[in-house]
Amino acid sequence: MSRAAKVTLAASAVLSGLTVWGVHYMQDAERAVMYKGVERDEARQAEKKRQRELDLQLNKEREQEFQKVQPTSGFLAKQQQHGQMQERINGRKEGSDKQEQELGHGQNKQSWWLWR
Repeated sequence: MSRAAKVTLAASAVLSGLTVWGVHYMQDAERAVMYKGVERDEARQAEKKRQRELDLQLNKEREQEFQKVQPTSGFLAKQQQHGQMQERINGRKEGSDKQEQELGHGQNKQSWWLWR
């Protein structure tokens, strides 16, 4: 091989190597920039979520104040439904007490635990 061919081969190999290294370097730099964009988006979304939660809490507090002044039919229905649920829960507790008393008479405690 002539000297000119060897120089041309070496130069093309070096140039190809530098090109591959440069492309990989640019890809890494772009990836870093893109990831910073993702971090900014996540931070922005987290801030929006926090702000919405604060707004929701503030609106709930305002609604409670307004309902004290002038209750709406929906609010009254919600309170009535809550009261009915409490009555049901209390009724279940009383019913379970009656069952305990009924089971306690004439049956041993072991069978009561198995039944429950």
